[in-house]
Amino acid sequence: MKDLTPEEIELIEAWRNEDASRLLLSVEEALKEMELEKASPKPTRETGEILQKIFDDIKSGEMTVAQFEKLLKSPQQIAKILGSGKNKYTHTDPFVIQKLAEWRKFYKFYFGLDLDVSEIRVPEKVVGFDQLVVVSDWMSFTDIVAISKIFSNIEINDFFMKGARSVSDRADESYAVWARQSSVPDADLMGQSADDVRSMGIDVMTIEEWILLEMFLVFAYGRPAAVSLFSDLNRLMDIGDTWTLAAGTVLNKTASPAIRCNLNSNTINISYAALTFASNPNLGARRVIT
Repeated sequence: MKDLTPEEIELIEAWRNEDASRLLLSVEEALKEMELEKASPKPTRETGEILQKIFDDIKSGEMTVAQFEKLLKSPQQIAKILGSGKNKYTHTDPFVIQKLAEWRKFYKFYFGLDLDVSEIRVPEKVVGFDQLVVVSDWMSFTDIVAISKIFSNIEINDFFMKGARSVSDRADESYAVWARQSSVPDADLMGQSADDVRSMGIDVMTIEEWILLEMFLVFAYGRPAAVSLFSDLNRLMDIGDTWTLAAGTVLNKTASPAIRCNLNSNTINISYAALTFASNPNLGARRVIT
């Protein structure tokens, strides 16, 4: 583990000081939700043990500082630390097991996370949807974009930088979806607006899923250093004239992200399209199985 900066040390120690009450409150709330603790105005012995485990995990590197910050804001994440109240899934399909193992390597390589695949519900596979996409609930959109800069430049429209509120169709937990292995969006969804797609009642890719999948494809089949060094370009998404409309994500209730990979400049371009915009034949959504 790398040496911690003074700021990181201060953050780690925060639970002992002014942030302790906030963290304690979150722990108590999580305990009550899981019926492991009756309502009580004071921290219990179990709460103290949980706090110590959190602190030990940070010091050992099992939990990152970014995860600690998220933990302070989310009682649901406390449940993970307790190791209870979380669905566990047993995966028996050899193909699914192989894919999950690849994603575990991916998350460890890029994010330093030990992905617990037993917490990932994998939907039933549908013919033609062969690419698994795993999204960890530890990762925010900002986290994903920051790490993706390892292998590609990122150009993000100002709309994103001005505090656009992103709302995803997915639940606030780790999950998996099946996607098609295709360099272009779905043909029948090309030129359709986000509103058109959503009115069809189909599940389509989110912005996080697109970026993670593009990163995964480079990691699994190419060189992690750069998209421009990728050996099998047909595996990548939107490297030509097409853009994916990530209609599974809605921004400020008015737009959905549009994203592509520009090989000429080794850049991922992230823009947006109004929910009603339907006049670009090169812009289309991608179905996923959830």
